[in-house]
Amino acid sequence: MKKIGFYLIALVLISCSEEHEQSDFLEKMEDEIGENIPFEERVQLHVRSQLSIPGSEKHDIQIYKSDLTGDGVDDAIITVNRLEHAISRAQEKKAIAKSSELDFWGAYNVVFYYDSELDKLSPPLEFNSTPLRSLKISFQNISSTEYKDVIIDYPLRNSEFRIFLPIINHAPTQVLQWQVYDGWGTDKVEANCFSYDKGSFSPFKDILIKKAHLKNISKEENYNTATPEITCTDELVHRFFFNPKDNKYYTKK
Repeated sequence: MKKIGFYLIALVLISCSEEHEQSDFLEKMEDEIGENIPFEERVQLHVRSQLSIPGSEKHDIQIYKSDLTGDGVDDAIITVNRLEHAISRAQEKKAIAKSSELDFWGAYNVVFYYDSELDKLSPPLEFNSTPLRSLKISFQNISSTEYKDVIIDYPLRNSEFRIFLPIINHAPTQVLQWQVYDGWGTDKVEANCFSYDKGSFSPFKDILIKKAHLKNISKEENYNTATPEITCTDELVHRFFFNPKDNKYYTKK
């Protein structure tokens, strides 16, 4: 039994070592030929090296482009969904039933930012969320009319949250997080709508949170595959204004 135990430990160590070597190899490739390959391939190399993704793992990569800094050239937000990795880790821990009950919650939805001016891809930004659904990316003129800002909606079981992530000093900067909806499929459903108005104290627009109605689903329906139907109202819940001193939104109400 001792020999078998040692053999299993050795296998784990070899596996980890190979994964580390592969990550180093991919990172070296990215540095050496990054500018000489198509952007999509460069992104794939960067994602795999940064997240130590083995060649056998299925993962989903999406690229969303927009001018996020005002230089007239498209930057990019890259999302990575690692559902297969989430399931594999649950199986390894012999916790597939418990993880499934929690919708495999964890840091399996990841974002990278590509800065066209610097020609650089960022380190990973991990979102603790439900990998059964991917992140939703949208762009909006909030900090300026000359370029867009990033908005990310991330799922958390039967709820969804929104993060406002403008690029400040070449870095994605979280300035506000708020609930889109919660309690879907229960008797306590809550939902909000978002709109924008002239900034109270800075060029950043104020963000208005208004009460909304979310069409409910039954407890038997799957909130991971259903499409939310949200109807906005005019009932103001909060008005957020931007404070440039600490790059955060605040509200009086």
